[in-house]
Amino acid sequence: MEGVPEQSSGSLFESYSYGLGLPTRQPIGIWGTSFFTLEQNPKRMMEPKKKLYWARTKDGWKIALHRYVGDSRFPVLLVHGLASNHTNFDFPVDELNFARYLNRQGFDCWIVDLRGSGLSKRSTLRPQKWCFDDFVFQDLPAAVDKILQVSKSTKIHWVGHSMGGVLAFPFFQTFSKTKVIRSLITVATPMTTHSKPGYFKYLYPLDGFIRLLPSVPYRTLSKIAVLFHRPILRMEDHVLFARSNMDENILKNLMNHSVESVPSSLILQIHDWLRHNRFASLDGKFNYLDKLDQIKLPILMAVGSIDTFTPEADLRLTVRKLPKANMTLKVFGKNNGHENDYGHIDLLLGKNSPREVFPELSKWLKRQDR
Repeated sequence: MEGVPEQSSGSLFESYSYGLGLPTRQPIGIWGTSFFTLEQNPKRMMEPKKKLYWARTKDGWKIALHRYVGDSRFPVLLVHGLASNHTNFDFPVDELNFARYLNRQGFDCWIVDLRGSGLSKRSTLRPQKWCFDDFVFQDLPAAVDKILQVSKSTKIHWVGHSMGGVLAFPFFQTFSKTKVIRSLITVATPMTTHSKPGYFKYLYPLDGFIRLLPSVPYRTLSKIAVLFHRPILRMEDHVLFARSNMDENILKNLMNHSVESVPSSLILQIHDWLRHNRFASLDGKFNYLDKLDQIKLPILMAVGSIDTFTPEADLRLTVRKLPKANMTLKVFGKNNGHENDYGHIDLLLGKNSPREVFPELSKWLKRQDR
């Protein structure tokens, strides 16, 4: 049933007991140390429960939309990145849940699960392959139509992490309601193929093997890797996250909840982009970064200072192609007065994100919602 409150997943950190009018005692995580119980703030108890909606695509997928109802002028669509799901923004650790953070500022937040991720469902049990184009031409048009229908709005704000930000540009070019995006925030979003991520040199030689697989099992690998989260935390730096901005509890929750497997067809399409320095649809009909100079909407690009997946230099190449009057580039890192440097995922899921990143994004979004 659409629009009904979602049930808790049972995670130690999750609570959907808002609005019951009774004090509850909930486990509270204190950044990688111990857990204890406190009575919840009565104000928090009045927050609305999360509601679940479905958007049906033309090829039969049911795309899940998780909604925190708010009273902003325009609803906010939050789009996760590659190999992730709605918990990219709706994280099990409340302090790092950007969707709830925005909702507390009054925003009407809709978090999508693209096909193959989270709660989205396909209409058949047969194995299905999909690619980037299916997100652009199937999932997101269906999701946006559903949001506009339910909210009675004419426009949306778009917030995308990594691939979720990239998707906004081809969507803007191809969606029938061309002026539907009111503003755009991209978070750690790679916009060129000039800088190839370090993993590419390891995976590229495996393309022949990947082609034989239905999918790359990132979800399974992540569940195994969580057993080794401590050495991973010690080793990792300057790629996915800054070591000083991550702790065990965040990393374990991320690996347990936020990683999804990816069909080989999508991985191979991305590898083809990197190999040939292009960014186009599978049939070659659409250059997805074409006509950037015609995108006349307010854009905020947020990037981490040490993110090798999304180097600042690459983003600056894209900025030159966008109308300058509507464009803001924000680099989060020590050189810009922040306590921490930031990598690819800790812009949203880092220890300091709620204090340094969330307020900046929310403040900018409020200005666009007038």
